[in-house]
Amino acid sequence: MVASQIAGGGVKATVLFLFTAGQTEVGNEKLAGACRHADALGWNLVPLIPDGGISAAFVRSAVSRLHPAGCIVDCSGGYEVPPQRLFGALPVVYLDVPAGIRGAAAGRTVSVDDAAVALAAFRELTAGRPVAVAAVEAKGLPPWSRIRSDSFLVLASKKGLPCRVFHARRKEAEFERAARLAAWLSALPRPCGVFAANDTTGSEVTAACRAMRLYVPREIALVGVDNIEARSNAPEAPFTSVRLDFERMGYVAARALGERMGQGTGGTDRTCGTGGTCGTGGTASPSRRVCPSPSTATPVTVGPLMVVRRKSTSGRGRHEPRIAEAVAMIRREACDGLTAAALAARFPGSRSLFEIRFREAMGHSVLDEILHVRLERVCELLASTATPVTMVGDFCGFTRYQTLDKLFRRRFRMSMRTWRRQNSRLGLR
Repeated sequence: MVASQIAGGGVKATVLFLFTAGQTEVGNEKLAGACRHADALGWNLVPLIPDGGISAAFVRSAVSRLHPAGCIVDCSGGYEVPPQRLFGALPVVYLDVPAGIRGAAAGRTVSVDDAAVALAAFRELTAGRPVAVAAVEAKGLPPWSRIRSDSFLVLASKKGLPCRVFHARRKEAEFERAARLAAWLSALPRPCGVFAANDTTGSEVTAACRAMRLYVPREIALVGVDNIEARSNAPEAPFTSVRLDFERMGYVAARALGERMGQGTGGTDRTCGTGGTCGTGGTASPSRRVCPSPSTATPVTVGPLMVVRRKSTSGRGRHEPRIAEAVAMIRREACDGLTAAALAARFPGSRSLFEIRFREAMGHSVLDEILHVRLERVCELLASTATPVTMVGDFCGFTRYQTLDKLFRRRFRMSMRTWRRQNSRLGLR
C-alpha cells in the first residue's frame, strides 16, 4: 500500500487508525466516527490491529511501509501507549489515553469527560431524593474509575449528601470482591443511590443486591455507564446507564488530526472541549457551552450523550408486572404517538387507578415516561442525522414543533440547534 492514492484527479492522504489493544466494539464505534470526518476530508483511513499487542517495531514498520500523513492511536483497553517519538514528525492524536500515563502521549489527546459522566449519574440518582449516595469502583483499578468516584464524592459533598465509596483492590479474587461488595451494600443507609463506574460493575452490584435481598430501586437505585444493552441489544444491563458517545470521540480525534495536519476542520463541527450533555434528565453546565477548538484545549474531552433511564431509578414503590409491561410498551411505541390515555385503556381498571400505580412504581407519571423516551429519540436524531430541526418531532411522536421546542428548552436550557452544534456527530450547525 502506498502513502497516498490518486483518486478523481487528486491526492488522497493515508491516515492510520491504530488499535493498541486489539479491535473492540467500543473501538469500532470510534473508528466509525473517525471515518465520518475522513470521508469529508477525502482521507484513506487505514485501521491497523497489531497481533499480540503494540510494539515499537510494529509502529515503525507501519509508518515505514505506509508513509501516512497522520495517525490516530486508540489506547482504550490497554496501558501500552506508543510514544510520540516512534512516529517522528508525524502528526498523532491519541484516543482514551489512561489518565495516569498521559504524559507519554506528547500529541493531542481525546478522552471521556469522566467528571461529566459522574455529574450525569449524580443528577439522575438524586432526582429520587435518596437519603445517601454511594459509588462503586471498577475492578482492576482503571484510572477513569477513580476519577469518576472522586468526582461523584465531590458532588455529594457540595450537595450535603452522605456518600460512601467502594474502593477496588488490586489482585482481589472475584469471589472475595463479590462478598465484600454484598456486605458493603447491605450496610448502606436506605434508600441509597449507587453509581457504578461502568455497566460491568453495575451488573456486579445487581447480583450483590439480589444475594442480599436488597430491592432495586426501592432500597438501592442504580446507575451504570456505557449503556451495554443499547449497543448489544441484549438484556445484560437492564438498569439506568450513562451513554457515552464513542463515535463522537472518533470524529473529534479525526478533526483534531486534521488541524495538526494543516487541513483545518473540514466542516462546521463545534465540539465542546469538555463537551456533551449531562443526560436527558439534566441540563448542560453553562461553562460547557463554550466550545474551544481542539488546537486550544489539551486534552480534549467529550462528555456523555444522554442518560438512558430504566427501572433501576424508577422510584421507591412496588414494581408490578403490569407496570413493567406498560414501560416496555412505552419504549416501543412512544414515538408512534402513544398517549397516556391509550396506554391506560389497555389495562383493566380505571385510568386514574392505573396512573396512581404507575407513579407509585416509577416515581413519575405516565406522561413523564412517554416524554422521556421521545426526548431520547430526539437526541438520537439530532446527534446522528441531518434531519432538519423542524422535522425531528415528526419522527418522535410530537405533532407540533412548538410543543417539542418548548419542552426541549425547558429540559436542556438551550435550543435544539444549540444542542446539535455541541453534540452532532456530523458536524452540523
